[in-house]
Amino acid sequence: MKQSPYQPSASGQHGYSQLFCESPAPLYIFALDDLQFLDVNQAALEQYGYSRENFLKLDATQIRPETEIERLRKAVRNPPFSYYDYGIWLHRHRLGQQFHVQVYGHRTLFNDREAILVMANNIEQRLAAENLLQSKTTELENILESITDGFYAIDEQAKVTYFNREAERILRCRREDVLGRNLFEFFPESTSSRVYQLFKLPAEQRTSASFQEYYAPLDISVSVHIYPKKDGLSVYFIDTTAQREQLEKIRVQQQQLSNISMSHSHDIRGPLSGILGLLPLIELKEGSSENNLHTLALVKQAARELDQVIRKIILQAEPYPPQGQD
Repeated sequence: MKQSPYQPSASGQHGYSQLFCESPAPLYIFALDDLQFLDVNQAALEQYGYSRENFLKLDATQIRPETEIERLRKAVRNPPFSYYDYGIWLHRHRLGQQFHVQVYGHRTLFNDREAILVMANNIEQRLAAENLLQSKTTELENILESITDGFYAIDEQAKVTYFNREAERILRCRREDVLGRNLFEFFPESTSSRVYQLFKLPAEQRTSASFQEYYAPLDISVSVHIYPKKDGLSVYFIDTTAQREQLEKIRVQQQQLSNISMSHSHDIRGPLSGILGLLPLIELKEGSSENNLHTLALVKQAARELDQVIRKIILQAEPYPPQGQD
Protein backbone atom coordinates (compact mmCIF):
# COMPACT_ATOMS: atom_id res chain seq x y z
CA MET A 1 0.00 0.00 0.00
CA LYS A 2 1.33 3.45 -0.92
CA GLN A 3 2.40 5.50 2.11
CA SER A 4 0.70 8.89 2.34
CA PRO A 5 3.00 11.80 3.07
CA TYR A 6 0.26 13.11 5.39
CA GLN A 7 0.06 10.08 7.67
CA PRO A 8 1.55 11.16 11.03
CA SER A 9 4.41 9.21 12.56
CA ALA A 10 3.90 7.47 15.87
CA SER A 11 5.84 10.19 17.65
CA GLY A 12 3.70 12.89 16.07
CA GLN A 13 0.36 11.18 16.55
CA HIS A 14 -0.57 13.13 19.68
CA GLY A 15 0.24 16.53 18.15
CA TYR A 16 -1.59 15.63 14.94
CA SER A 17 -4.67 14.54 16.90
CA GLN A 18 -4.65 17.69 19.02
CA LEU A 19 -4.41 19.97 15.98
CA PHE A 20 -7.25 18.08 14.33
CA CYS A 21 -9.54 18.11 17.36
CA GLU A 22 -8.92 21.71 18.42
CA SER A 23 -8.94 23.32 14.99
CA PRO A 24 -11.61 26.05 14.66
CA ALA A 25 -12.19 24.88 11.08
CA PRO A 26 -14.69 22.02 10.58
CA LEU A 27 -12.63 18.87 9.80
CA TYR A 28 -13.58 15.25 9.16
CA ILE A 29 -12.06 12.12 7.63
CA PHE A 30 -13.89 9.51 5.59
CA ALA A 31 -12.80 6.29 3.92
CA LEU A 32 -12.42 6.25 0.15
CA ASP A 33 -13.87 2.76 -0.33
CA ASP A 34 -17.26 3.13 1.40
CA LEU A 35 -17.27 6.87 2.26
CA GLN A 36 -17.76 6.02 5.97
CA PHE A 37 -16.74 8.75 8.42
CA LEU A 38 -13.66 7.76 10.42
CA ASP A 39 -13.05 10.85 12.52
CA VAL A 40 -14.51 14.33 13.09
CA ASN A 41 -13.61 17.40 15.16
CA GLN A 42 -15.79 19.51 17.42
CA ALA A 43 -16.15 22.37 14.93
CA ALA A 44 -17.63 19.99 12.35
CA LEU A 45 -20.02 18.48 14.90
CA GLU A 46 -21.33 21.95 15.73
CA GLN A 47 -21.65 22.84 12.04
CA TYR A 48 -23.70 19.75 11.18
CA GLY A 49 -25.59 19.43 14.50
CA TYR A 50 -24.58 15.84 15.44
CA SER A 51 -23.04 14.18 18.45
CA ARG A 52 -19.71 12.49 17.75
CA GLU A 53 -21.27 9.04 18.18
CA ASN A 54 -24.07 9.72 15.68
CA PHE A 55 -21.82 11.46 13.16
CA LEU A 56 -19.43 8.50 12.99
CA LYS A 57 -22.38 6.24 12.12
CA LEU A 58 -22.89 8.23 8.90
CA ASP A 59 -21.11 8.26 5.57
CA ALA A 60 -20.18 11.29 3.46
CA THR A 61 -23.33 11.04 1.33
CA GLN A 62 -25.58 11.66 4.32
CA ILE A 63 -24.51 15.25 5.02
CA ARG A 64 -25.48 16.51 1.58
CA PRO A 65 -28.58 16.51 -0.66
CA GLU A 66 -29.03 13.71 -3.19
CA THR A 67 -28.18 16.07 -6.05
CA GLU A 68 -24.58 16.26 -4.77
CA ILE A 69 -23.93 12.55 -4.24
CA GLU A 70 -22.85 11.62 -7.78
CA ARG A 71 -20.56 14.63 -7.85
CA LEU A 72 -19.00 13.42 -4.58
CA ARG A 73 -18.36 9.93 -5.95
CA LYS A 74 -16.60 11.36 -9.00
CA ALA A 75 -14.50 13.72 -6.88
CA VAL A 76 -13.08 10.94 -4.65
CA ARG A 77 -12.31 8.31 -7.30
CA ASN A 78 -8.67 9.29 -7.39
CA PRO A 79 -8.07 12.27 -5.08
CA PRO A 80 -4.59 13.82 -5.04
CA PHE A 81 -2.23 13.38 -2.09
CA SER A 82 -1.57 17.11 -2.19
CA TYR A 83 -3.80 19.80 -0.69
CA TYR A 84 -6.66 20.44 -3.15
CA ASP A 85 -9.52 22.95 -3.47
CA TYR A 86 -12.68 20.99 -4.34
CA GLY A 87 -14.77 24.14 -4.71
CA ILE A 88 -18.21 25.03 -3.36
CA TRP A 89 -20.66 22.32 -2.29
CA LEU A 90 -24.15 22.16 -0.83
CA HIS A 91 -24.28 20.36 2.55
CA ARG A 92 -27.10 19.62 4.98
CA HIS A 93 -27.55 20.11 8.71
CA ARG A 94 -29.02 17.32 10.87
CA LEU A 95 -32.30 19.27 11.01
CA GLY A 96 -32.50 19.56 7.25
CA GLN A 97 -31.29 23.09 6.56
CA GLN A 98 -28.96 23.30 3.57
CA PHE A 99 -25.91 25.54 3.43
CA HIS A 100 -22.90 26.09 1.18
CA VAL A 101 -19.39 25.09 2.14
CA GLN A 102 -15.97 25.64 0.59
CA VAL A 103 -14.25 22.24 0.61
CA TYR A 104 -10.50 21.58 0.79
CA GLY A 105 -8.99 18.14 1.19
CA HIS A 106 -6.10 15.78 0.66
CA ARG A 107 -5.67 12.05 0.51
CA THR A 108 -4.23 10.31 3.56
CA LEU A 109 -4.09 7.05 5.55
CA PHE A 110 -6.16 6.60 8.68
CA ASN A 111 -5.60 3.39 10.66
CA ASP A 112 -4.21 1.85 7.47
CA ARG A 113 -7.30 2.78 5.43
CA GLU A 114 -7.19 4.97 2.34
CA ALA A 115 -9.07 8.09 3.34
CA ILE A 116 -9.47 11.76 2.65
CA LEU A 117 -9.09 14.56 5.20
CA VAL A 118 -11.64 17.32 4.54
CA MET A 119 -12.01 20.89 5.74
CA ALA A 120 -15.53 22.22 4.98
CA ASN A 121 -16.02 25.91 5.81
CA ASN A 122 -19.55 27.28 5.94
CA ILE A 123 -19.60 30.23 3.49
CA GLU A 124 -23.25 31.27 3.67
CA GLN A 125 -22.41 34.67 5.16
CA ARG A 126 -19.73 35.25 2.54
CA LEU A 127 -22.09 34.29 -0.28
CA ALA A 128 -24.83 36.51 1.17
CA ALA A 129 -22.40 39.44 1.29
CA GLU A 130 -21.22 38.70 -2.26
CA ASN A 131 -24.81 38.46 -3.49
CA LEU A 132 -25.68 41.75 -1.80
CA LEU A 133 -22.61 43.39 -3.32
CA GLN A 134 -23.47 41.97 -6.74
CA SER A 135 -27.06 43.16 -6.36
CA LYS A 136 -25.90 46.68 -5.49
CA THR A 137 -23.37 46.60 -8.33
CA THR A 138 -26.08 45.49 -10.78
CA GLU A 139 -28.42 48.18 -9.46
CA LEU A 140 -25.74 50.83 -9.92
CA GLU A 141 -24.93 49.56 -13.42
CA ASN A 142 -28.64 49.68 -14.35
CA ILE A 143 -28.78 53.30 -13.18
CA LEU A 144 -25.64 54.24 -15.10
CA GLU A 145 -26.96 52.51 -18.23
CA SER A 146 -30.33 54.26 -18.02
CA ILE A 147 -29.15 57.84 -17.45
CA THR A 148 -29.03 60.20 -20.41
CA ASP A 149 -25.52 61.36 -19.51
CA GLY A 150 -22.46 59.70 -20.90
CA PHE A 151 -20.48 58.16 -18.04
CA TYR A 152 -17.14 56.48 -17.66
CA ALA A 153 -14.71 55.81 -14.83
CA ILE A 154 -10.92 55.66 -14.97
CA ASP A 155 -8.39 54.45 -12.42
CA GLU A 156 -5.24 56.22 -11.25
CA GLN A 157 -3.42 55.13 -14.42
CA ALA A 158 -6.26 56.59 -16.55
CA LYS A 159 -7.38 53.08 -17.55
CA VAL A 160 -11.10 52.86 -18.29
CA THR A 161 -12.93 50.70 -15.73
CA TYR A 162 -16.52 51.50 -16.75
CA PHE A 163 -18.13 52.87 -19.90
CA ASN A 164 -21.89 53.20 -20.34
CA ARG A 165 -24.03 52.99 -23.48
CA GLU A 166 -24.49 56.74 -23.81
CA ALA A 167 -20.70 57.20 -23.67
CA GLU A 168 -20.46 54.70 -26.55
CA ARG A 169 -22.96 56.73 -28.58
CA ILE A 170 -21.42 60.15 -27.93
CA LEU A 171 -17.78 59.08 -28.37
CA ARG A 172 -18.57 56.64 -31.22
CA CYS A 173 -16.73 53.61 -29.86
CA ARG A 174 -17.54 50.23 -28.29
CA ARG A 175 -17.04 49.69 -24.60
CA GLU A 176 -15.29 46.37 -25.17
CA ASP A 177 -12.67 48.23 -27.19
CA VAL A 178 -12.01 50.91 -24.60
CA LEU A 179 -12.34 48.99 -21.29
CA GLY A 180 -8.95 48.40 -19.73
CA ARG A 181 -7.27 50.84 -22.10
CA ASN A 182 -5.65 54.13 -21.17
CA LEU A 183 -8.23 56.80 -22.01
CA PHE A 184 -5.74 59.24 -23.52
CA GLU A 185 -4.01 56.54 -25.55
CA PHE A 186 -7.39 55.46 -26.95
CA PHE A 187 -8.16 59.10 -27.83
CA PRO A 188 -4.60 60.29 -28.61
CA GLU A 189 -5.70 63.64 -30.05
CA SER A 190 -7.02 64.63 -26.61
CA THR A 191 -3.50 64.86 -25.16
CA SER A 192 -2.81 67.97 -27.22
CA SER A 193 -6.13 69.61 -26.33
CA ARG A 194 -7.33 71.59 -23.33
CA VAL A 195 -9.22 68.48 -22.13
CA TYR A 196 -6.01 66.74 -21.08
CA GLN A 197 -5.01 69.66 -18.84
CA LEU A 198 -8.51 69.93 -17.39
CA PHE A 199 -8.39 66.27 -16.30
CA LYS A 200 -5.13 66.75 -14.42
CA LEU A 201 -6.53 69.15 -11.81
CA PRO A 202 -9.17 66.85 -10.22
CA ALA A 203 -6.77 63.89 -10.49
CA GLU A 204 -3.93 65.67 -8.69
CA GLN A 205 -5.85 67.83 -6.23
CA ARG A 206 -8.83 65.49 -5.63
CA THR A 207 -11.32 68.20 -6.51
CA SER A 208 -14.28 68.24 -8.88
CA ALA A 209 -14.22 70.17 -12.14
CA SER A 210 -16.73 71.26 -14.79
CA PHE A 211 -16.13 72.66 -18.25
CA GLN A 212 -17.45 73.00 -21.80
CA GLU A 213 -15.25 71.79 -24.62
CA TYR A 214 -15.23 71.25 -28.38
CA TYR A 215 -13.48 68.05 -29.48
CA ALA A 216 -12.44 68.56 -33.10
CA PRO A 217 -11.59 64.92 -34.07
CA LEU A 218 -15.24 63.93 -33.50
CA ASP A 219 -16.68 67.40 -34.25
CA ILE A 220 -18.65 67.37 -31.00
CA SER A 221 -19.21 69.80 -28.16
CA VAL A 222 -19.54 68.39 -24.65
CA SER A 223 -20.36 69.62 -21.18
CA VAL A 224 -18.16 67.67 -18.74
CA HIS A 225 -18.31 67.14 -14.96
CA ILE A 226 -15.41 65.30 -13.27
CA TYR A 227 -15.46 63.92 -9.72
CA PRO A 228 -12.58 62.26 -7.86
CA LYS A 229 -13.13 58.81 -6.36
CA LYS A 230 -11.00 56.53 -4.22
CA ASP A 231 -9.05 54.99 -7.08
CA GLY A 232 -9.46 57.45 -9.94
CA LEU A 233 -12.09 59.70 -11.54
CA SER A 234 -15.78 59.50 -12.42
CA VAL A 235 -16.77 61.49 -15.51
CA TYR A 236 -20.28 62.55 -16.53
CA PHE A 237 -20.79 64.39 -19.81
CA ILE A 238 -23.54 65.38 -22.23
CA ASP A 239 -23.42 66.06 -25.95
CA THR A 240 -24.11 69.77 -26.52
CA THR A 241 -23.34 69.68 -30.26
CA ALA A 242 -26.99 70.22 -31.26
CA GLN A 243 -27.24 73.13 -28.84
CA ARG A 244 -24.06 74.68 -30.27
CA GLU A 245 -25.35 74.28 -33.83
CA GLN A 246 -28.74 75.73 -32.90
CA LEU A 247 -27.11 78.75 -31.24
CA GLU A 248 -25.00 79.29 -34.35
CA LYS A 249 -28.13 79.19 -36.54
CA ILE A 250 -29.83 81.72 -34.25
CA ARG A 251 -26.76 83.94 -34.37
CA VAL A 252 -26.70 83.86 -38.18
CA GLN A 253 -30.43 84.51 -38.42
CA GLN A 254 -30.18 87.36 -35.93
CA GLN A 255 -27.34 88.88 -37.93
CA GLN A 256 -29.40 88.62 -41.10
CA LEU A 257 -32.39 90.25 -39.40
CA SER A 258 -30.13 92.96 -38.05
CA ASN A 259 -28.78 93.68 -41.53
CA ILE A 260 -32.29 93.82 -42.96
CA SER A 261 -33.56 96.07 -40.15
CA MET A 262 -30.61 98.44 -40.44
CA SER A 263 -31.02 98.67 -44.20
CA HIS A 264 -34.76 99.30 -44.17
CA SER A 265 -34.57 101.66 -41.21
CA HIS A 266 -32.11 103.87 -43.02
CA ASP A 267 -34.27 103.71 -46.16
CA ILE A 268 -37.27 104.93 -44.16
CA ARG A 269 -35.40 107.60 -42.22
CA GLY A 270 -34.35 109.36 -45.45
CA PRO A 271 -37.88 110.37 -46.53
CA LEU A 272 -38.88 110.95 -42.91
CA SER A 273 -36.04 113.43 -42.45
CA GLY A 274 -37.20 115.19 -45.59
CA ILE A 275 -40.72 115.50 -44.18
CA LEU A 276 -39.40 116.87 -40.87
CA GLY A 277 -37.32 119.42 -42.80
CA LEU A 278 -40.28 120.62 -44.91
CA LEU A 279 -42.69 121.10 -42.00
CA PRO A 280 -41.18 124.45 -40.81
CA LEU A 281 -41.47 125.85 -44.35
CA ILE A 282 -45.10 124.82 -44.54
CA GLU A 283 -45.74 126.40 -41.15
CA LEU A 284 -44.32 129.76 -42.40
CA LYS A 285 -46.32 129.65 -45.60
CA GLU A 286 -49.62 128.67 -43.98
CA GLY A 287 -48.98 130.40 -40.65
CA SER A 288 -52.19 132.51 -40.87
CA SER A 289 -54.44 129.44 -40.94
CA GLU A 290 -55.20 128.13 -37.44
CA ASN A 291 -56.54 124.84 -38.76
CA ASN A 292 -53.45 124.27 -40.87
CA LEU A 293 -51.18 125.01 -37.92
CA HIS A 294 -53.03 122.39 -35.85
CA THR A 295 -52.78 119.84 -38.64
CA LEU A 296 -49.09 120.52 -39.12
CA ALA A 297 -48.51 120.07 -35.39
CA LEU A 298 -50.17 116.64 -35.54
CA VAL A 299 -48.08 115.67 -38.60
CA LYS A 300 -44.91 116.81 -36.84
CA GLN A 301 -45.76 114.82 -33.70
CA ALA A 302 -46.50 111.68 -35.76
CA ALA A 303 -43.24 112.10 -37.68
CA ARG A 304 -41.25 112.39 -34.46
CA GLU A 305 -42.93 109.32 -33.00
CA LEU A 306 -42.13 107.41 -36.20
CA ASP A 307 -38.51 108.57 -35.90
CA GLN A 308 -38.36 107.18 -32.33
CA VAL A 309 -39.77 103.83 -33.52
CA ILE A 310 -37.10 103.61 -36.21
CA ARG A 311 -34.39 104.39 -33.65
CA LYS A 312 -35.66 101.57 -31.39
CA ILE A 313 -35.68 99.17 -34.32
CA ILE A 314 -32.05 100.02 -35.08
CA LEU A 315 -30.99 99.56 -31.45
CA GLN A 316 -32.83 96.24 -31.08
CA ALA A 317 -31.39 95.01 -34.37
CA GLU A 318 -27.82 95.30 -33.07
CA PRO A 319 -26.31 91.75 -33.16
CA TYR A 320 -25.53 89.94 -29.89
CA PRO A 321 -21.84 89.56 -29.13
CA PRO A 322 -20.31 86.22 -30.12
CA GLN A 323 -20.81 83.38 -27.57
CA GLY A 324 -18.29 83.58 -24.75
CA GLN A 325 -17.73 87.34 -25.17
CA ASP A 326 -19.29 90.27 -23.36
